[in-house]
Amino acid sequence: MPTVRILQSVAGLNFSWVAGDEIEMTDEKAAAWNDGVRGELVETGRPAPPETPEVVEVPERAVAEVPETPEAPRRRGPGRPRRS
Repeated sequence: MPTVRILQSVAGLNFSWVAGDEIEMTDEKAAAWNDGVRGELVETGRPAPPETPEVVEVPERAVAEVPETPEAPRRRGPGRPRRS
């Protein structure tokens, strides 16, 4: 039986597939799903090697020191102002 890799998420009464799922199905169904939009045939000869992400070194960033400032007087929250 051929295997089809699903390219778009699809759900029905008895199934739910997300993009990337590989589903075994009959020849007739595989031909219908292999349209390049909803699914594509998967070669089952040997498994594909896992993709290794390229490692990129990120230089450390210098952190600027923030000078201390005197605290401002605390304000009351929104609402009615104080009476003078």
